[in-house]
Amino acid sequence: AQDDRLCVVQRGHRSVIDTFYEHGVEGNLWAGNIVDICPVGALLSKDFLHKARVWDLDGGTSICPNCSQGCNVRIDTRDNLVMRMRPRANADVNSYWMCDYGRHRYEWMNVQDRVEAPLMRGADGRLLATNWQNAVLALVERIRTARANGAQVTVIGSPVLGNEDNGMLAKLAATIGDSTLTFRSERAAEEIPLPGFDKLARRRDLAANVRGLEVLGFTRTESVPSVRGGVVIVLGDDLPEQTAEFASGAQLFVAVTSKAGAAVRAADFVLPATTFAEAEGTFTNHEGRVQRFWPAVQPPALARPAWQILGVVLAGVEEGATAPATAGDAFARLGDWHPEYSGLSYDLIGSRGALMNDTVRLPAAAGGD
Repeated sequence: AQDDRLCVVQRGHRSVIDTFYEHGVEGNLWAGNIVDICPVGALLSKDFLHKARVWDLDGGTSICPNCSQGCNVRIDTRDNLVMRMRPRANADVNSYWMCDYGRHRYEWMNVQDRVEAPLMRGADGRLLATNWQNAVLALVERIRTARANGAQVTVIGSPVLGNEDNGMLAKLAATIGDSTLTFRSERAAEEIPLPGFDKLARRRDLAANVRGLEVLGFTRTESVPSVRGGVVIVLGDDLPEQTAEFASGAQLFVAVTSKAGAAVRAADFVLPATTFAEAEGTFTNHEGRVQRFWPAVQPPALARPAWQILGVVLAGVEEGATAPATAGDAFARLGDWHPEYSGLSYDLIGSRGALMNDTVRLPAAAGGD
C-alpha cells in the first residue's frame, strides 16, 4: 500500500518486526494483507486470533459481497459458521489482496434468526408454517388472479444476491404485468484505491452486484416507500427499517428472504431463501466482469435458492415455462432475456470470471490457440 508502517527494531538475534513507535497500522484500509504475506505466520489478525486452527477449517471459493470491486475470496468456516474471509488470487480483479472493509464484514452471514419454513397467511390472518408444495400452489393461484385483474407489480431486488436470483425475479414481475424494479445499495463518500495496483479499490457501491441489477433493469432508489395496491415482491433482507405498514394496502405481498423483520412478518407469503454464502451463483462487478461463487456453509433444511423458488413460481404462472434445474440453467436463461449475458456460461466464466457479452472471446479464439 506504499504506507511505511512496519520496521525492524533491535539488532542481530534480538531483531523483531514492529511498528514505528506507537503508530500501529490503524487507519490503513489495506493493513490486513500483512497477515497473508507473513512467511512464518508470526503476524496475526486480531479478528481471527484463537478462533480456530487453520487445519480445522472448511469453506468455499467465493466473491466478497461488500463492494462492487468483486474481490475473489475464500470463505473459511468451522461448525457451519464463517470464521474469516481472505483473498484469493485473480490478476484481473484484485491480484492477491483485499481491503479490510471487506475482510472483516462477514458476521452477518452467521445470523441465527432465520426463516426456517415456508409461511403462508391463513384465513384467520396468522402466518402459518406449511410445506413448499402448498405454499407454491397457493402463491401461483394468487398471482394468476392478480394478473387477471391487471395488478401493478412493485419489485425490490437484492444487490447481495446473484444475477440468477434477481434475473428470475425480474422475469416473474414482467410475466405478471406492468412492473417497477428497484433496489437499494449503500454508498460510501469516496473510493479508496490501493496504491501500486490501480485496478483495486474499495468501491463506492457497498454491495457486490449493483452493476448486475442495473443490467437486469433494476433502478437504484435511496429509500423504499410504502406500497399501496398491486403485487409486491421483496427479495433478500432489504426492509430492516420498515414497519408492518409497509405494504398494508397491497393486493399480494411476497417476501423471499432469509430472515424476517417487522415488514416481512406482515407479508402474505414468506419463503425461506439461502444467502449468497449458502448457494451457487454469479455477481457482476463494477467493470462488467461476471464472476462465480460457490456455497461455503449449509443453509437451514427448508431454505432454497431464490432462483429456484422464483423459477418454480414462474413455471406455474407462465404457460409452457419450465423451472430451472440448476444454478447454471438459471444463468443460461439470463442470456435469452438479456443480451448482455448472451454467450456466457458457467464453464466459460470459470473461477476467474468473464466480461459481459461482446467483450468475451471464446478460449478457442483467444490468442489464435
